[in-house]
Amino acid sequence: MHAAARVAVSDGIHAMAIGATILGLIAFVLAWFIREVPLRDRMPAEPATTAA
Repeated sequence: MHAAARVAVSDGIHAMAIGATILGLIAFVLAWFIREVPLRDRMPAEPATTAA
């Protein structure tokens, strides 16, 4: 019985690892198609200064 449980757990972990690898590869490929959007169009004219 102990060997059967070990094989069952091993098969389950293997299936999860394969699924996670496939999902990771799909996410990586889709990331290449995301359009890059700049956060700001330009830099501020002058940096903010505080009076001491």
